[in-house]
Amino acid sequence: ATAVVTAARSHGHDVLLLTQDEGVTGLQRVTGGSLVDAIIVMDVASRDVRLPLLRSLPLASVLIGFPAEPDGLTCIDLDFEAAGKAAAEHLAAAGCRDVALIGAPPEVYRRGTGFAQRTQAGFERAGRARGLHPATWPCDSAPDAVRATVAALLGQRPRLDGVVVHNESALGPLLDAFRAAGRPIGDDLSVLAMCPDDLAEQATPPLTSIAIPADEVGRQAVGLLMAKLDGQPVPGATMLTPTLTVRASTSPAASRLSPG
Repeated sequence: ATAVVTAARSHGHDVLLLTQDEGVTGLQRVTGGSLVDAIIVMDVASRDVRLPLLRSLPLASVLIGFPAEPDGLTCIDLDFEAAGKAAAEHLAAAGCRDVALIGAPPEVYRRGTGFAQRTQAGFERAGRARGLHPATWPCDSAPDAVRATVAALLGQRPRLDGVVVHNESALGPLLDAFRAAGRPIGDDLSVLAMCPDDLAEQATPPLTSIAIPADEVGRQAVGLLMAKLDGQPVPGATMLTPTLTVRASTSPAASRLSPG
């Protein structure tokens, strides 16, 4: 959101922020009252209830995220399916066999949020293709919930040797919970995080990570919107390629391989 606001101001536009709970009603309010010139939509669900209204509006719009049926829409996001695939393949190269994706809170999956579903699909499909035993575990961010998730995960999968964390706010408590359970990071347990680089670099040990390029996505979304307002053609789909950086939290076996 910050990147969107900053980029919009550079084009002489202000940003009116609608929270998710306003949904279709919020869009109707601001578009019916001529309060906005264009719309950027975030937190896109696979079957997003806002899409029929967006398709009917005369205003330009850009989605940060991909619904199940993106035809006729302008969408941009990180290629989360490719990110999930890269994460699974990296853990396989590190010698892991029993792996888990610790993801967003359960309600994110229940409402069909696109980025979570695509990450899960890429991770599980690539994991099975590489002979791994992958599973996805939604996780609330509260410390008690994180500890309960780790306890349940290790109880069911005592031979767990690789974890992908796709939940920034739970990352620190998750690392603490694994260490408290006697699973040192980067030695007994390989951990890869999907998070901003600075968060991965500041962890102990520094985490192998796939960067979440939120600033770049926000800037490019505004750029697409400005081009549409100027009547210029834009691509329907823009997928940013994930970048994997190897650090100390995964086995040295994987660091000898190309991150790509």
